[in-house]
Amino acid sequence: MPIELILETYGQHWICSGHVTSAEISSTNKLSLKAAEEHNHWYTLIDFNEAEELVMDDLDIVDVSIEDAAFSRKHPNLKLAVVVNKAHLKEKLMKYLMVSWALNSNWEFRVYDTVEAARDWFNVQDP
Repeated sequence: MPIELILETYGQHWICSGHVTSAEISSTNKLSLKAAEEHNHWYTLIDFNEAEELVMDDLDIVDVSIEDAAFSRKHPNLKLAVVVNKAHLKEKLMKYLMVSWALNSNWEFRVYDTVEAARDWFNVQDP
């Protein structure tokens, strides 16, 4: 599966690989949001370093942003770090962030080049 969801003590880590589709993101997102509620997670680390392509058009990006912004009202203090080192993927992910900001998401977002840098921001070590 192109997205592996790893539940950690205080958050979750998505590892994306290969060609990641909007359907896979939506499916993982539903599991992720449920886990955040059940376990009171306060961070999500989404790692795209092994992904080759993000198969999402602009409408898909808006749909995911709307889902997340709505959930951010119920679970407002989440930190979301996206790790991406490929320019073409970063461009699509920045569209997601821009839509999320426009929707006044309650989450704090950051983009990093490495998982280690994201974990430093969360102030957690590798599990």
